[in-house]
Amino acid sequence: MGLLETAKPFGEKTHKFNICLYGEPGIGKSVLAAKAPGAVVLQCERNAALPFVLHEATKGVPVMQLDNAQQAMDLYWEIRKAKWDESQTIVIDTASELQQRHLRETWKTEEAKGKRPDGIAIQKDYLVNTEFMRDVFVSFCDLPCNVIFICHEISDKDEMANTSVTRPSFTPKLGATMFAYVDLMVYMFADINIKGEMKRMARSSPTRSIKAKDRLGLPQLFEADQLWELVLNN
Repeated sequence: MGLLETAKPFGEKTHKFNICLYGEPGIGKSVLAAKAPGAVVLQCERNAALPFVLHEATKGVPVMQLDNAQQAMDLYWEIRKAKWDESQTIVIDTASELQQRHLRETWKTEEAKGKRPDGIAIQKDYLVNTEFMRDVFVSFCDLPCNVIFICHEISDKDEMANTSVTRPSFTPKLGATMFAYVDLMVYMFADINIKGEMKRMARSSPTRSIKAKDRLGLPQLFEADQLWELVLNN
């Protein structure tokens, strides 16, 4: 078969998705992501699998504890060889911690060589870290299965304009790469009414103060627990 014969009309929809799900710690991002179809969780934070044990809907979800950052790329190649399909989902929890872990491992390796006498990372370490994480983002987004990157949030403040923008907790270059490659960047937050009742909400469209993106045609604002129903039935 020639390459042109593999082309498909734009009308043929696929249910494969790449999602960045971010928000403050403890809002329920991990549990929500683990409820995705055929989820397997790549756990980047140490001893952070407790939420999966406490929730009935996620007790049976496979969790792989990451021992070092390179294992993320090792897993990528295993998935490529295994030929996962669109009904399966890999969850990287959290991509923010994966970045920090790789940075620590990078400068620790150099420190062991006697090249970091001050015991801190230098610009070269950050460059190596950035290229590694860009490789992770691009590679995983190219997989034949679904991918969810869970991230912490950070706010960039503009003191002159007295404004701030909430976005995934990455360096600007990594954040731009993530934004370019994912189909959906969802901000998850708690909405508490005057009675103290809380709803977990999700925003898929950007505002002046929130970074978000939607290629899937979801509502701008919805209850977070509706995410998979909206993604799969849209």
